[in-house]
Amino acid sequence: MAVIYIAGPMTGYKDHNRTAFFTEAMRLAADGHVVLNPATLPED
Repeated sequence: MAVIYIAGPMTGYKDHNRTAFFTEAMRLAADGHVVLNPATLPED
């Protein structure tokens, strides 16, 4: 198990690319990793 921070483009993408971030977060969590997903932070 590892703690993984997901990094990737958000600015300029529809809904700040949240779909891609959440998809990857679910995949990593299913493999037993602890996921830090910046897409879960509030927009403001």
